[in-house]
Amino acid sequence: MNRPVLILGAEPRVVVTVARSLHRCGIPVIVVGLSAEEPRPVSHAIRSFVRLTHHREGRDKFLADLSSLIQREGCSMLIPSSDTGLTVVADHYEQLASLLHVGCPPPAIVRQVLDKDQTLQVAQKCGIAIPATYAIDDRTQLETSRGQMQFPVVAKPRSKMDIGRSVFKVRYFQSFEELAAAFATDEQFGARVVLQEYCEGVGVGISVLMKRGEPVVMFQHRRVTEWPYTGGVGVTVVSEALDPVLAEQAITLLRTLQWEGVAMVEFRKDLISGRAVLMEVNGRYWGTVSLAVQAGVDFPLYEWQLAHGQTPSLPNQYITGMIWRWLSGDLMRLHGLLMDPSPNHVPRLSRWKEAWRFLLDSRLSTRSALWSIADPQPAISEMLRILTRLLLTDVKQLSSSVIPPKTRNAIRFYRNLDQHVRAVYLRQQLLRNL
Repeated sequence: MNRPVLILGAEPRVVVTVARSLHRCGIPVIVVGLSAEEPRPVSHAIRSFVRLTHHREGRDKFLADLSSLIQREGCSMLIPSSDTGLTVVADHYEQLASLLHVGCPPPAIVRQVLDKDQTLQVAQKCGIAIPATYAIDDRTQLETSRGQMQFPVVAKPRSKMDIGRSVFKVRYFQSFEELAAAFATDEQFGARVVLQEYCEGVGVGISVLMKRGEPVVMFQHRRVTEWPYTGGVGVTVVSEALDPVLAEQAITLLRTLQWEGVAMVEFRKDLISGRAVLMEVNGRYWGTVSLAVQAGVDFPLYEWQLAHGQTPSLPNQYITGMIWRWLSGDLMRLHGLLMDPSPNHVPRLSRWKEAWRFLLDSRLSTRSALWSIADPQPAISEMLRILTRLLLTDVKQLSSSVIPPKTRNAIRFYRNLDQHVRAVYLRQQLLRNL
């Protein structure tokens, strides 16, 4: 009997793929949710799901509960499946490594990948092109850099460890005045974000499994559509043959970082000029990992085999031209295009063309991120959750446009008043019982 594998993080596209890959080989999987916001993944391939105390609310209790779970279940390996998972492992690496195999390098290496400034600095030393980056911590530096900046400018959280606490993942500024307003509103804005030039092109991901500084197996995909449509995560992607230049750059960067295990190095490539710049390094399983598995590169199984002293049976080649789609993400993309205000930094796509593209991508030859006839629950569960969220959003927007502002304010006032009255009543009951 194989001992269980523990996955930290509960993003369905990732954990269900990893769980299915291991389950096919008789390896049990336990998923640990790291926050109340993470959905509960439902799949035949997942033996159990556990939601622990939030790691920021009780660090010692979280470690104690996680250690107890590992020992009780006899787990042999831990796989962080998100940046939050990587952060947790980095915070408790020594304690966890004493209990089982940890699927990432030591903390000093992990933090180089979680901190975008450090990643970009290492890339520059390796001779890898990066977007023009502006180091601006406060309004004084902003004024000094005014003549050097080219707009539009992209702002991203400086550290991936802060993404969960940030109000945005990517934000675009069309002019110096817009950016100055953000600094005026929040004095710490510059200290928390990386400001970069906006790079035209498409996302290209080079996925690698590293072992002792050498690539065990590699895979490449290119984004066709993203959610949101202004730029974000891959919704429709296609498998491609390895670009020798980008593949070499990815290996050089990971080798310099001393990375061990799985990683996805993301570039932005202008298909017209051929210029490619590094965007980031994901030091864990990426959202499109199921495309690699379906194309013939079973990263989760190979990683497990290496961790357990086995030699993976690697493919000579993988399927290229395979189209993959995350249906729930595509639905959110279409909804955003139809309902959200027009952005300033990119031209708005044709709603009719986008609707037609949505239908065309539903053809049978398109591979699904989650759907499996043998395990339909993950896809159905996620679609129901997304449809409910979009419906509630639309109802809220509709009611906001129909109900007069004075009425909305009155409803909000009485709702808050009702909560206050209930709180006072409960406090009185508690004091009475004491």
